[in-house]
This record gives sequence, structure tokens and C-alpha cells, in this order.
Amino acid sequence: YNFVDRNPTRGASYYRIRQVDNDGKESYSNVSATLYGPVNGEVSVFPNPSEGSAYLRLDSRFLHTETRLTITDASGKLIRQCHVFQENEQPFSLASNMVSGVYYITLSNTQYHTIQKLIVR
Repeated sequence: YNFVDRNPTRGASYYRIRQVDNDGKESYSNVSATLYGPVNGEVSVFPNPSEGSAYLRLDSRFLHTETRLTITDASGKLIRQCHVFQENEQPFSLASNMVSGVYYITLSNTQYHTIQKLIVR
């Protein structure tokens, strides 16, 4: 298959193929994530929704400084807490094999604080 998105969204975009058979049965491909344009000034968690693995891209506010990363579920239960130190905006693995649910990824350092929502199917 070949597809060109002539009007992509800046940042992360997610694509999948829906196949409909002659008998009406539907199936979907895996989700494919792409990044387009500058992402400075944005923290992104992708793919979102996720199938159990997710990646995090920090923006310049959280680079070259120790940043606290906290993952909680929808009920507020602490899933993971750690400190990260990134020197570039390359994405890194946030988690793998997460169970289905809604999670909140909180990033904070001495100057900034942001929360991103992650849905795992």
C-alpha cells in the first residue's frame, strides 16, 4: 500500500489500514507512528493509543537537566517513578508490556511541569 498525507499534523501522526473483505469482515493493520515537522516546545508520548509499548520525546525544557518522570494509572496508583537525564530530543522507551488502561505521564524539573495522557489498549 502507498499513501501520501498531503496535510500532515505537526508532531506525531498515527496511521492504520482498514481492510474490508467481500463478505464484509473487517480487519485492521498495526498502527504506524510518524513524526512531522519541528517538535520543539512539545513533549510527546507515542504511539497513543498504544498496544502496550510507548515512547517519550522530551522538548528543550526538559533537556540537560534532571527530570522526574512519574507514571500513574487512572486511579492515581503509582506505576513507575524515576529520574531521567536526556541530552537530545531522541525518543526513548517509556514502558513496555503495559496492561490496558489510561495512564498519566508526569514530567517535572525545577522550572517546568507537564502531564501527558497515555491510552493503552
